[in-house]
Amino acid sequence: MTTIDKAQVQELELITNDAGDPLDVSRGRAVAGRAHTLSYWQTLKKDPKLLFWIFVMIWTLITRGFENQSSGSIISIPDFKERFGTQDSDGKYFVETTWQSALNGGANGAAIVGAFLASYTADKFGVRPIILIFAALNLISVGIEFATTSTGMFLAGKLLNFVAIGAFLNLCTSYVAEVSPLNIRASCIGFCNLAQCIGPFISAIMSNFTSTWQNAWSWKALICAQWGFCGISFVALWFLPESPTFLVRTNKIDLARKSLARMYSDSSDAEGHLELIQATIAESEAQKEASYIECFRGTNLRRTLIAILVFQSESFSGLGFIGNYGR
Repeated sequence: MTTIDKAQVQELELITNDAGDPLDVSRGRAVAGRAHTLSYWQTLKKDPKLLFWIFVMIWTLITRGFENQSSGSIISIPDFKERFGTQDSDGKYFVETTWQSALNGGANGAAIVGAFLASYTADKFGVRPIILIFAALNLISVGIEFATTSTGMFLAGKLLNFVAIGAFLNLCTSYVAEVSPLNIRASCIGFCNLAQCIGPFISAIMSNFTSTWQNAWSWKALICAQWGFCGISFVALWFLPESPTFLVRTNKIDLARKSLARMYSDSSDAEGHLELIQATIAESEAQKEASYIECFRGTNLRRTLIAILVFQSESFSGLGFIGNYGR
């Protein structure tokens, strides 16, 4: 949820809503003030319902790391290579590099498509219905991978899966950033990235045991385990409160109030956050004449570069280019 300092709140008192009436941000000011006085652990204990929905999003992101690691492990498992690979002159089986490149590069391309579709459609229809659609696609794609009868079918399932995963990376992280209390926001967003490391760790432990099995379950077990993550997520996401910012932006104030009430234990906190969202959106609407070029002028350029480079730091490390050689 958007939290702002005293100076910003005083400025927002001059903002009006769509009807031209001044917005009352008195409760919002009180909420913003209390957020600065609470300690880290006090913030964690204050709203357990809010933490639960943050956890649901973080759990959903585990799927990304697990699927990515599992796919690389599966194509190196002997039973999979014997079923779908090619035999060399020494009688050993391997998955051709053409298929390996398609599996790795195609997955990244599919994730880009999913991230773009999710961001565009969520702005129009809301986070909850869109993430549910992609969660359903995640379940279906795992089924395709599990039932695969060829490398091409496995690739098709993986591509569909990464369309869903690309959407998760976008929607889950932005939702967590939106609703997290100020004092723990950095940690919550950090856990979004940590969740993507937990998945590969679990997958590596599983493949260490299953890869020695002399049947199809040596690789199907890794695929089947994904249903544990995405199945739980799918059930929980049915009850996810819609993004309050989206509801306010689409002028569904009563629904936004109900959504916030499901997150916060104190009704006055929920109402205060609603007022802050209304004021912040009203302020941004008043500045709509600014163009994208403003992001690259003056001090805004520094902020833009920081935002971009933080996300690019992992790629710049070179891990994405050499990671597959460890398989």
